[in-house]
Amino acid sequence: MPVFPKIYKKYCDRKLNVVTGYLEKEDKILDAGCGDKNHPYIFLELAKKFDLTGVDIGNPWHNSIIRGDISCLNFADRSFDVVLCLDVLEHINDWKKVFHELIRVARKKVIISVPTTESRLFFEISQFLRKLFGVNNIIFAGHFRDYFPDDIMALAENEGCHCELAKIQFATPFFSPFLLKSKMRYGGIFVITKTR
Repeated sequence: MPVFPKIYKKYCDRKLNVVTGYLEKEDKILDAGCGDKNHPYIFLELAKKFDLTGVDIGNPWHNSIIRGDISCLNFADRSFDVVLCLDVLEHINDWKKVFHELIRVARKKVIISVPTTESRLFFEISQFLRKLFGVNNIIFAGHFRDYFPDDIMALAENEGCHCELAKIQFATPFFSPFLLKSKMRYGGIFVITKTR
């Protein structure tokens, strides 16, 4: 569980507010990497309002969740109106392969949230500290990387899609507003619309 559960819930609510603004009631939705039962909030909130299927590598904890590998989804092309992948790609080494799979199984949209930075200096310092201390991420263990907006937008464009970015504050209690304003690190929600 997060160290600051109330603050983490606020972060989840920010994500939900942005994400649900792009969903329609009749959408068939896939939540790729929906998480384990320690972090059920977003999945359960979306399941109340939408036709939602979850896929995660862990053991299913809800009757709408299927055990599976999101780098090789067992669904036909364009199986879902919208595919969500919220705070997952930063935990995956071969994230571009997963990205392609998300696009493949989506009919209309893919919505991704990842830690994002526009500061090359912050990114280089983070990379140096990761190597120095031998951890994936000095701020949040288990992350392989942060993303520049162009990382996601260029891949979306290569897939023939349009991509827009929304920025939200992280769950950290003190520095989120500063990081967001400084463009050092924030939650990036990328809404990728399929155009073909």
